[in-house]
Amino acid sequence: MRDFFESFPSFLATSKTGASAVRLNSRYRAIIESNSEVIRGRKILDIASHDGRWSFAALHAGCSHVRGVEARPHLVQNAHTTFSALDVAKERFDFVTGDVFEVMKRGTIKAETVLLLGFFYHTDRHSELADLLAATGASHIILDTNIVPAAENLRKLPLIKLFQEPTGVEANAIGPDAMAVVGHPSREAIDLINSRHGFSMSEFDWAPSRGPRELQDYNEDRRSTFVLSR
Repeated sequence: MRDFFESFPSFLATSKTGASAVRLNSRYRAIIESNSEVIRGRKILDIASHDGRWSFAALHAGCSHVRGVEARPHLVQNAHTTFSALDVAKERFDFVTGDVFEVMKRGTIKAETVLLLGFFYHTDRHSELADLLAATGASHIILDTNIVPAAENLRKLPLIKLFQEPTGVEANAIGPDAMAVVGHPSREAIDLINSRHGFSMSEFDWAPSRGPRELQDYNEDRRSTFVLSR
């Protein structure tokens, strides 16, 4: 049986970010396959939907509708082009081009499950984002993010480690300046920020996948996958 992104190889070419079959297929198992029960039949909100890879994966897993929000127009265009080529029914999805915070504040977006993949560490507005996502009414948030490794947080404090990153890189934060301040949260920070809205946190076990260099950030406990549920 072929892995998911080998069956849909167009997503290996529509973005420069993380476009490794080994990495994408491993993340598919953690993000989509292990959470099929909170994806199938549900309305999905895909935050920072990039080239639509995870929106498509959610649709293929049986969600009823997916809405993607993505700030970079070329990635939204790539998503539309790929969805058209794959004959995805237009009534099952829509993509909104714009800054996540601005889009979410313009009007209430309702969802049952949120995909928050590769974005939570490209902002320093973690609590504000948690408030906006809670307001969607979603019962589950699937979160994949860079984190503060446990070995750097021996006291298990709700830490957020701040960095600067260039905004001109496709995979990074957006903003009006050349550099943006972003924060990598600890597990404890993720739990604290989201527990205010009644979410409890569980974590995917990446240990069986350890080894491939394409998963080095997961192997080294610098990134992980969580499910927030309420």
